[in-house]
Amino acid sequence: MRILCLVPLLAVLLAASGWCRPVRPAGAVVSQEFENVELVEVVKVLAKSMGRRVYIGPGVEGRVSVRFCSVPAEVALAMLLEEQPVPIGYKLVPPRGLVVASPQKLEQIDSEIIGCRPGGRKAVAAHSSVIRTEFLLEHAIVQLLLPELRSDFPSVEFLPHLGNGFYAVGVRGDLARLESKLPQLDVAPSGLAEDSYRVEHGSVEDIRVLVEISFPTLWIQIDSADSSTLRLRGFPHDVEGGTELIEELDKPPEK
Repeated sequence: MRILCLVPLLAVLLAASGWCRPVRPAGAVVSQEFENVELVEVVKVLAKSMGRRVYIGPGVEGRVSVRFCSVPAEVALAMLLEEQPVPIGYKLVPPRGLVVASPQKLEQIDSEIIGCRPGGRKAVAAHSSVIRTEFLLEHAIVQLLLPELRSDFPSVEFLPHLGNGFYAVGVRGDLARLESKLPQLDVAPSGLAEDSYRVEHGSVEDIRVLVEISFPTLWIQIDSADSSTLRLRGFPHDVEGGTELIEELDKPPEK
């Protein structure tokens, strides 16, 4: 079992050796033992200790045995991820979000903010008055809310996010108005259906993307506790159609 104990001197040595990347000071301290536990579950415990809602990307999997002895929660998370056989990182998302995913996914989050492709998204980053802000929703489904936001804030650019949220790019005044209005809109819509489907044969991520494209108002994500399961939420006809499409895409290959 890996034992991670942190005292001031050890923290300095770890930082100096490069074994642990620098992190922000963390308030909560973790003293807990995990024996052959799913990595996802340990990440959830640490996120709760940090007081953050966690969004876990595909590929974060495996089982771990570890004991934390008086370790600040964020430092414990950084150490734990450094120990994994495949590269996994994390990103703090204001106000209380946490994304844990592969470096490629985390980089994708930032690279999609301002599209630099010729003829792509507006080159708004060149103006110092333009900023980018991340928003995470508690109750509303982002796919259902975005059309209204785009109508109310035509000068703001809304970009995709890994979780149930979005990036907004615009001038400070517009984003301040958006931040003020969003709590009124972040409510769970009524009359929605939910379903889940465990993918047996196809690529979970490929199927998710195809269904998302086919049903743009359907919320569909990979289950954080089971990377083979897709969770669907939306209007009943979208959930039914999405499930049928998943079943079609997940057929075993013909022999």
